Amino acid sequence: MASLLSSTEKSTLTGILGDHFDTFKEDIVVYQKPIKLATDINIDFLYGYGPVSNPTNYSYTQVSGVFSALINRGGAPKDDNYLRDANIQIPMDEVTIKVEQATRDYLKQAQIERVDVGAKSYNVHSTDKEVNFLTKTYYVFNLKETE
Repeated sequence: MASLLSSTEKSTLTGILGDHFDTFKEDIVVYQKPIKLATDINIDFLYGYGPVSNPTNYSYTQVSGVFSALINRGGAPKDDNYLRDANIQIPMDEVTIKVEQATRDYLKQAQIERVDVGAKSYNVHSTDKEVNFLTKTYYVFNLKETE
């Protein structure tokens, strides 16, 4: 089947889309559930004398990663008619992020505790939605602000 675009034109257009992503991307910090490690375990206690005198102490190691994403913030737009005509509505306490494959894999495989976008923290509020353009694929997640 014939294509309207040659492979060179497809490569050029997806390159422009990649340039758009690189120009307007922002860093987000994705925090996983921390790793819990038991430390200072004393096994020299005596049974029968009440609670253990030397309880197990735990330390937590924070696991996080910094990724790039296009951020679409909610709120009142300047031109409300434009968004109403396009039927686009993002609540004030939500954002959508558009990410690449590596970030999507990290968000899907890990137990995510929170995602920091700028000075605010969010929880992942949806599964990913795949957005395709020719040969380029991005993934969109909805995030809801934590209280």
